Amino acid sequence: MGKNTKDKPVGKKEQSNTKTESNNLFASRLCYSMEIRQMSVRELADALYVSTSTVSAYRTGRRLPNIQTLSAIANILHFSTDYLLGLTDYPDMVHGKLPRQDEQFLSLFHTIDETTRSSALVILRQLQASNPASES
Repeated sequence: MGKNTKDKPVGKKEQSNTKTESNNLFASRLCYSMEIRQMSVRELADALYVSTSTVSAYRTGRRLPNIQTLSAIANILHFSTDYLLGLTDYPDMVHGKLPRQDEQFLSLFHTIDETTRSSALVILRQLQASNPASES
């Protein structure tokens, strides 16, 4: 009979890898959320009453925020904590779901690499600037 590895305790190395993956996913989604909201590190730091180095540590995955700070980040950026933590792939807004077309757009946006995302944002901003109906 083989050993049952299902109930094997998780070792420190596996815990470390899981923590690193969680930090990196949070960092990636934080950067994305800040980019969508066009919010700088300084602006988020000021809104959270923390230093820019703290926000930079979140953005690079060196550190995760505590639960209160995570909630504040989600409220400021209008993304759910579940999305920021990687518990869902849909960046539901804090006050409700995104419209279906927005969900489709974001799903597609998440499938492209960072360079292509940046190019897509430039194109969207050019389209917005040339569309008189988009002025608020």
